[in-house]
Amino acid sequence: VAAWIIDWQLPAAGDPMHDVAYFLSGSVSPEDRRACERELVTEYAGLIRRTAPDYTEDEAIESYRRNVVSGLWLTVIACSAIDQSEHNTALICALMERNCA
Repeated sequence: VAAWIIDWQLPAAGDPMHDVAYFLSGSVSPEDRRACERELVTEYAGLIRRTAPDYTEDEAIESYRRNVVSGLWLTVIACSAIDQSEHNTALICALMERNCA
């Protein structure tokens, strides 16, 4: 059985590490992210090599580093677009802490 996830929130063709960086920077605690990010980026790069054999681990790591700030700027944008409620404030604060770390 196979499962596929299609995220249509921000559809675009581009850097494959963008979604990885965005997910890890906002959805995982800084401590957990630091413990696994290199291994996950390396594993993801291996999956990309199935269709792009020239894609290197070094390229993936550098791309991840460039993209990891994307979560921060999206969080800043979200601040102006969401209602100010206790729940939303807690969410934004958690995202800001994770993305700044």
